[in-house]
Amino acid sequence: MKNTFTLFPAKRIVLGALLLCFGITTQAQQALLPLPAHADDLCLIPTPQKATLQKGSLTLPDGELTIVVQLNEDKPDNSTRESTYSEISAITLSEYGGIDGFGMSMYWNSKYAKKKLKEHKKQDIPCLTITIDPQQLTPPAGIPAENMKEYYRLTITPEEVNIYTVSKQGLMLACFTLAQLHSAYGDTLPCLTIEDWPAYTWRGWMDDISRGPIPNMDFLHNAIDILALYKYNYWTLYTEHTLVNPAYPDVAPADGITKQEIEKLNKYTMQPMGNLQVLAHAEKTLRIPFYNDIKDSKFNFNPGREKTYDYLDDILTYAADTVYRYSPFFHINCDETEALGSGYGRNHVDKLGADDAYCQHINRVCDILKPYKKEVLMWGDIVAKKPEMIRRALPEAY
Repeated sequence: MKNTFTLFPAKRIVLGALLLCFGITTQAQQALLPLPAHADDLCLIPTPQKATLQKGSLTLPDGELTIVVQLNEDKPDNSTRESTYSEISAITLSEYGGIDGFGMSMYWNSKYAKKKLKEHKKQDIPCLTITIDPQQLTPPAGIPAENMKEYYRLTITPEEVNIYTVSKQGLMLACFTLAQLHSAYGDTLPCLTIEDWPAYTWRGWMDDISRGPIPNMDFLHNAIDILALYKYNYWTLYTEHTLVNPAYPDVAPADGITKQEIEKLNKYTMQPMGNLQVLAHAEKTLRIPFYNDIKDSKFNFNPGREKTYDYLDDILTYAADTVYRYSPFFHINCDETEALGSGYGRNHVDKLGADDAYCQHINRVCDILKPYKKEVLMWGDIVAKKPEMIRRALPEAY
């Protein structure tokens, strides 16, 4: 497994790989689980920070299950708390009975939610009402400040469900927990109290879309549904040549990923991370004769040619400022560069030395990305072998 490295280590990053086969397997599973005997037996991913099981259960209404989340209007005026809950929010779980599918739609628009409520009352479709009451929220000590927005307390009694949180993110995570409980136990939920917050600020999934078939949009939408359900909060597509760039139409294949498709994948509180390979693994680009001027070996860009940085400036600017404009992160990869200087870049690499040539390249790429205010990530397999390179390649981290 490769190491991962962030230039700005104040943020904790997890580059995780979610086993989508787990989601596919679970979808095929029909039988509901018996109610748990102990809190440790709760079928939840990830395991909550704190969970207490109480006696009894809550029986949900039959038929279409609609959860209506509404604010306790008696909350104090506190400027440190978000005003997200001045709206009524609805989460429709009608397609989420058992584990037949992950088709969950979330609505945070008050007009739509009120319309949905009105329709349900008119058709006499039962609803489960959840109360949000920030007045009763006393978070435990020790939660990192950057994770506080994702804190929630969920209580289920034989009569009701209550959620205590201070943000939309916390509400969403609480509802994903409720959705997992509903998928595991059906219309009879165990009575419990769950207090939860993330152990890691960033929890992500990376899909390599540059080798073999490029996943279609149905697969990617389904993957992000699963990721969100299991409390991931970002995703990234490892890209060598498969991002369609109108300025270089000869690079990406016909089924490459477009800016418009990336935008359609932005949902829930899941954030995309920009991701381009900018040094090695460039064979799918460099096999095109037009790019001979920026080629070192068949795998690597040539760090000794200014034309290389003209090209990287173009593709990084398009990715960082257009496709992933709102992403706080950008992954430049730069891994497995052992062949650096074995081709047309030999004179440059021999003159500087392989270590300095690598470090200089990282700095040039970071300079290109600097105007777009991204936190830059890269794989650590090269610099981890010689930690003294880190200060030269990543001076802004110190």
